[in-house]
Amino acid sequence: MTVYSNNPVSQALHERLGFQLEGRLRRIIYTHGRFFDELYYGITDDEFAALAGGESGG
Repeated sequence: MTVYSNNPVSQALHERLGFQLEGRLRRIIYTHGRFFDELYYGITDDEFAALAGGESGG
């Protein structure tokens, strides 16, 4: 999942859902007169299954 650094609400949501920050492209987007980072969040099948209380599908 991709989130921009100017959206802390979306960052918090992904982290609350168990996603991990996996990467950051610094100063990749320019909007409203400023540069922002692009953040990449991910979750593995095993991590998702553990959160869901089930077994991994992969």
